[in-house]
Amino acid sequence: SDQWKVNEKRRVIENISVLFKTVERQIEDIIKKNKFYTQSEILKSRVFNDLTEPFENHFKYLI
Repeated sequence: SDQWKVNEKRRVIENISVLFKTVERQIEDIIKKNKFYTQSEILKSRVFNDLTEPFENHFKYLI
């Protein structure tokens, strides 16, 4: 039903919100531990890619 789809998308959006809060903390930790890295180097790192993958999966579901 349409209501079920709306509820599911709402749940996914809430999960994305939690992911953003969590990843923000994780990125802050990465930056604190690696102050000699530039911002762009961090954004290209494997660790950062691992953090962003769950977002991509959630956004794919919403589309």
